[in-house]
Amino acid sequence: MKELKVNRTIFWDIGEDRIPSTIVRNPAFSIPRIFAHGTIEEINDMIEYYGFDKAKSTVMKQLSKGDLALVNLACLIFKAEKKDFECYKNKQFRHIY
Repeated sequence: MKELKVNRTIFWDIGEDRIPSTIVRNPAFSIPRIFAHGTIEEINDMIEYYGFDKAKSTVMKQLSKGDLALVNLACLIFKAEKKDFECYKNKQFRHIY
């Protein structure tokens, strides 16, 4: 598996030397971070690195109901509907739509 290169600022709270191991060992932490703070190129690289299905399932489980722009972006990238996201299943979130 090739190394995933991302901007250091995405992992601002992790030592620079620990970023590669965090990306490898903790996709549940890394995928939402890269999706929320990365460029389109970094998001595409992340999807290629982890695989489309892993990236999609992680994003759909972990996106916050407060970030509708990211939910909309995820819908476009993963060809999903808002109702498919875990945060949408929250009763308060459904009232926004």
